[in-house]
Amino acid sequence: FEPRYLKERSLRVTIFLNVFDVHINRLPCDGMVENVQYQPGLFMVASKPEATFMNEQNALMIKTPEGIKVLCVQVAGLIARRIVCWIAPL
Repeated sequence: FEPRYLKERSLRVTIFLNVFDVHINRLPCDGMVENVQYQPGLFMVASKPEATFMNEQNALMIKTPEGIKVLCVQVAGLIARRIVCWIAPL
């Protein structure tokens, strides 16, 4: 169950980028961006469980042509302290 954005049962995939990874994310599927929600927050170590809720983050809600909802949440951390999002809902 995803309690903050979708508020429904969902499958969760987590990808952690360390300091040596290229911090660029691309959309994981075809679809329309329905909503973008930015949440300011802290810059705790991203591997801490509470960082998922307390750190700065940006959420993209996407709907695929088949009607499947896809949620992508980027969470800032202690080192990668900035989220830049160039996409907006149509």
